[in-house]
Amino acid sequence: MRKLELLKMILKQRCTTAADEIYIAVAKTISEYQDKVNLSKEENDHLQMLLDIILKPEIKLYRAEINPWIMCVPNRRY
Repeated sequence: MRKLELLKMILKQRCTTAADEIYIAVAKTISEYQDKVNLSKEENDHLQMLLDIILKPEIKLYRAEINPWIMCVPNRRY
């Protein structure tokens, strides 16, 4: 009976170690994917901004002030 208990303990320890290693590997992979997704979102936002600049330019018009005296000067011939 001692050998059976020893085998059970060894198997339990190995299974626990394997489960821990699998959990660490999965957590690392998920973290890497999340980083890639975040970088992709940032890149998409940047590219969208550039596309908006090209396709939807913001045109600002400024009103020029015109001096009315300049408009009233008759044409002079020299």
